[in-house]
Amino acid sequence: MRVALLTEGGYPYAQGELVAWCERLVRALPWHDFEVRALSRGRAQARGPRRPLPPQVRLVRAAPLWGPPPGGRPSR
Repeated sequence: MRVALLTEGGYPYAQGELVAWCERLVRALPWHDFEVRALSRGRAQARGPRRPLPPQVRLVRAAPLWGPPPGGRPSR
């Protein structure tokens, strides 16, 4: 089964207990494939995950909540 996991500035970038539930969930279900969609809070997160990911995390994509809007269009 493929699972999409949407996170807000936490897993897989942050450290500490705030993201521990995501880590436990992914590691407890090794028979599932995970795609993580992370809402990114800053440029540092765009460089890549900070924590090692288990093999069942097949893809991590970040959507920035900072900077210009996609396509360069001004916001209204």
